[in-house]
Amino acid sequence: MPITFSAKPERIEDFEYELRATGMRAEHLFPVMDEIVDKILERNQRAFDTRGASTGRYWAPLKKATIERKQRLGVSDPFAPLRRTDKLMASLSERHAEHQILEVEDDGFYLSTDLPYAPIHASGDGDRMPARPPLVVPKSHVDEYMKMIKDYVIFGETDA
Repeated sequence: MPITFSAKPERIEDFEYELRATGMRAEHLFPVMDEIVDKILERNQRAFDTRGASTGRYWAPLKKATIERKQRLGVSDPFAPLRRTDKLMASLSERHAEHQILEVEDDGFYLSTDLPYAPIHASGDGDRMPARPPLVVPKSHVDEYMKMIKDYVIFGETDA
C-alpha cells in the first residue's frame, strides 16, 4: 500500500512530521485496538442473538432433555443454546461485565471469560454436547480489523 498524505507536503519538515506521526501511530495502536474490541463485543452479542448464525457457524440445537430442564428452571428462551443465565453472553459481549477478562494495549488485546464452562462449550464434550464456540471472529471481520489498523496508522483515522 503506498503512503499518501492528506495534504501535499510543501517542505521537507512537513514530510518529516507526517512520517514521524505515522510511526508514532504504528507504535501506539490503543485507540484502534479499543475500537476493534467494541466491534467484537457488539458482534458477539449478535452471535448470541442469532444462535451463532451471524458468525457463519450456526450453533447446534439443544437436545429435548436440555430444553425441558431449562423450561423447568424458568429460562426465558429455553431453546437458545448458551443462554441459561446469560453470564457467558455478557462476559463476551458487554464491557466490564462480570467474568470478563479484557486487556487492551498498544500492541493488541485479549478478550476471554473466566467462566469454567466456556471451554467445554467451545470444544464440545463428545457425544453429550456438540461444540458451540461462544466467541468466533470470522475471516471477513479480521480483514476489516486489519484495514482499520492500516487506516489508523497511515491516515490517523478511526471509525469513532
